[in-house]
Amino acid sequence: MIEEFDAIVIGGGPGGYVAGIRLGQRGLKTLLIEKDELGGECLNRGCIPSKTLISRVNIYWSARSARWLSGGDLKVNWGEIQAIRERVIKRLRLGVKYLL
Repeated sequence: MIEEFDAIVIGGGPGGYVAGIRLGQRGLKTLLIEKDELGGECLNRGCIPSKTLISRVNIYWSARSARWLSGGDLKVNWGEIQAIRERVIKRLRLGVKYLL
């Protein structure tokens, strides 16, 4: 079965998925092609994962330097930090998918 589309958008990053949304809003049957994950480089491997990791490091250093905290050493659970990063990425990907 051959399907016909009014528009084809290549790439599911910020430009691609927004273009797909706008074309759909204008009543055009649109196909969005993405070879990897929705959201593009920033969401999946760049800005968002980096900012998630940086925010956790900031929390760690704030706690370490707080004069009102005392006691044992604070230890970083790298596996949990990576899990948090993955949850953030997954939640944002689902948000993009919902918009489409």
